[in-house]
This record gives sequence, structure tokens and C-alpha cells, in this order.
Amino acid sequence: MAGQSFWVRGLVLRKTKLGESDLIVELLNDEGCLVRAVAKGARKPKSSFASRLELGNSVELLCASGRGLAIVQECRLVSARMGLRQDYDRLVCTEVLLELLSKCTQEDLPQPKLLAVAEAALDALAAAPAAAALGLLAAAFLKVLAFVGLRPELRRCVVCGRPAAGATRFSDFEGGVVCAECGSRVEARFYPAEVLSAAAFLLHTPFAQIAEAPVAPETAREVLQMAASLAQMHLDFTLRSLRML
Repeated sequence: MAGQSFWVRGLVLRKTKLGESDLIVELLNDEGCLVRAVAKGARKPKSSFASRLELGNSVELLCASGRGLAIVQECRLVSARMGLRQDYDRLVCTEVLLELLSKCTQEDLPQPKLLAVAEAALDALAAAPAAAALGLLAAAFLKVLAFVGLRPELRRCVVCGRPAAGATRFSDFEGGVVCAECGSRVEARFYPAEVLSAAAFLLHTPFAQIAEAPVAPETAREVLQMAASLAQMHLDFTLRSLRML
């Protein structure tokens, strides 16, 4: 029996088939928490839920609490972001970001501003030229890590605290760049100086500016690898969707 009704505003992160025609929908809500609900009949051809619950859409759901997962009673579309599905690069970048958000969120752990940064990243990704897609994804990856408590130090040596301009090493364990003097004392991985400089730019720059001055795709790809390695070290997960890049 359905219980009390409540509204949820959030971003669609994941959908899982349930039975013959239902879906389990996973959302990032406006408090930065993970919400899971069942959309009954969502896979039927005439269902009004199908197009509104596309991955990367922002929606408002009217749900009813129950014994298990909440049941979706009504779905209002807030933003469809059709540009995310215009080409392969944007589509894959969207999948990577949504998987990252799914891995970084929990049902009872509020993370304020996480939804705002996720929606800003997707808005920029949908509107920017395709050449900017990888750079925007790398920026979003770094910013999400920062908002969940894993902010990499990219401007100063993470060991001694001195400015690290031109640094060429990054320590996953320490969580930041390492200067030449400290490089012999900690385990750190080599990266070209321009990659670490680009990472600092992407972490500290708004998405709109990144879209106007896109980072070279090969540099953005190395920043992504660095961020993924940092996440694996401290958060203990890997992203399967990264393999498609």
C-alpha cells in the first residue's frame, strides 16, 4: 500500500530494468543524496515516464513511500539537455560523469552543492563544441572529487607546501603535486608539466570559461587518468565507462 507522498527534484543517474515493464531510477537529489525509486510501467511504449527519465535529465518526481523503494506517481521534466545526445563524444562523457556521481553518493549522506556542480557540468557539455567535451568532463571529475572531500592540491607541493609551478609529479597517496625536492621522498607518478597545469586550470575555472578555451583532448585525457587514479586510491572504485574514451 502506498504511503505518504513527497516531491523529489534531482538528476537521473542510472536506470535498472525491473520485471517486464518497470524501472528502478537512481537520482542525485538537491541535497546531494542518492534517491532510488520504482517507475512502474516506465518501459511500456505509451508510458509518459520513458522520455522524461532519460539519463542526464533533471526532473521533479512525486513519489509515494512504501515498504521498500518509493513509487513514482508523477514525473515533471525540468531539463532534457538534448545536446548531450548529439554525438558520441558527448554521450560517453555524460555516461562517465553520471557513473562517477553514482559512485560518489549515498542515500543518507548529504553533499551540498553536488547537484549544482553536476547540472552546471552537463549544461556546459550539452551546449559547448564537441572539441571541448573531454576538457569539461575532466573539469567535472576534479570538481566532483573536491565536493566529496577529495580535493587534489595542484598549486602547491602537497608535502612541503611551497609553490609547485612547473611540477611534473603527482602523488595519489598524498593527494597532490610534489615539487622536485620532495619527489625523491614520496611515491609519485610523472606527468608532463602542462598536464598538471591544465588540471589546476580545470579545477579552479568555471565551466563556461573552459568551454571558451578548451584544453587539448590528449591533455584532458591525461588529467582524467590522473583523477581516476586518485579516486581509485582513496574512494576504492573504478569507472567502467572510462574504457569507452
